[in-house]
Amino acid sequence: MSYPVLDVNDATLVGSYCMANDQPNTLAFNGEAANEANSLCPNLTGDGAIIQLSGVKGATVTVNKVITKQEKGGVAFAHYTGNPWSDVRNYQLSATSGTVGVGLWSRVTLVDKSLVTDGILDFTYDISAAYQ
Repeated sequence: MSYPVLDVNDATLVGSYCMANDQPNTLAFNGEAANEANSLCPNLTGDGAIIQLSGVKGATVTVNKVITKQEKGGVAFAHYTGNPWSDVRNYQLSATSGTVGVGLWSRVTLVDKSLVTDGILDFTYDISAAYQ
């Protein structure tokens, strides 16, 4: 999962966010078209995570995905809904390749402009897979 370079300037409003969901960030938190005041990455695309699982062809795998809300550097990382999130779901591995891709989307939201600094921020999420 990765984000484009995020931009916070004097005009950027607290609550502005950037999604990592494989689509351009064209809609802002206030329902208007994304711009430098209401989005951290207007019209840019963040990449969601795709976790590739492999095993016995046709097997079922139970996958648990968890994103906790984490704050650092003036932004909060969370599920793309903006909330902590967990999901348990069964996936079937391909009958031909024995693989399946499991996707995960997130967003970062500006929570405190005074804490924003230049640099790279690392956040975590958990995925566990139980092969049956």
